[in-house]
Amino acid sequence: MYDPGEPPQDLTCDQLNRGMRIYQRAKGHRAAMDDTLLAWCAQKFAPSDTRRSLDLGTGKGTVALLLLHVCPRLSTVGIEAYTESVQLARMNIELNALQGRFEVFHGDLRERAKWSELGQFDLITGAPPFMPLGTGIQPTDPQRTVGRFEIRGGVEDYYETAQEKLTSRGRVVVLMNGHGKERNLEACRRAGLHPIQTVDVLPRPFEPATYSLCIAQRHPAPFRKREIAVRRHGSNDWSLDYLEIRRALDLP
Repeated sequence: MYDPGEPPQDLTCDQLNRGMRIYQRAKGHRAAMDDTLLAWCAQKFAPSDTRRSLDLGTGKGTVALLLLHVCPRLSTVGIEAYTESVQLARMNIELNALQGRFEVFHGDLRERAKWSELGQFDLITGAPPFMPLGTGIQPTDPQRTVGRFEIRGGVEDYYETAQEKLTSRGRVVVLMNGHGKERNLEACRRAGLHPIQTVDVLPRPFEPATYSLCIAQRHPAPFRKREIAVRRHGSNDWSLDYLEIRRALDLP
């Protein structure tokens, strides 16, 4: 693994899991639970012999890094429009010696003709921004703004691109906030894909969901719903479900 020495100004170099480190801005968009949940759900539902994955809106590469650590035969392509995040993702590729397994392209995922030469993928992931412009106060930090507000489209655009890039046997995994569950499902269906499961993530049992994940494919299949809680009822301890997620991603 590459030894970065002192991180560049305004960056921290943090432990992501037991095998990966990550450069991220001290006051910018940082690795969080949504990345963990998306990476876990992707590795759980990916076809068993998946070799190539596509991460839409890859940011600084957090989800891809986690997946590449737990799926040693996997290679990943990321598409990211925000220049600073592209630079960070490429630094994180070097930091973790992932040249040859992880490649990041700079551009808007909605420019689908631009990505035609990338081919198709058995696994596609995405955590789109979920706030339409005008529905809230934008952060002063531009990187945090593009991660939250739909500057370049929203979940509908993610699914339209995924529909073009997915193999006949592949899976798409998309994470939205809890309030966006129905929008997530509707966008999936409008793109011509078929949801096979949702996973709603609750802070604690019986509380409203913080996140909702949709797993989809090209062909119809029985549809299932699942709920998991992050912490135990009336406690700050991790739930058994979340402890299993942490083990699956090799988190400390």
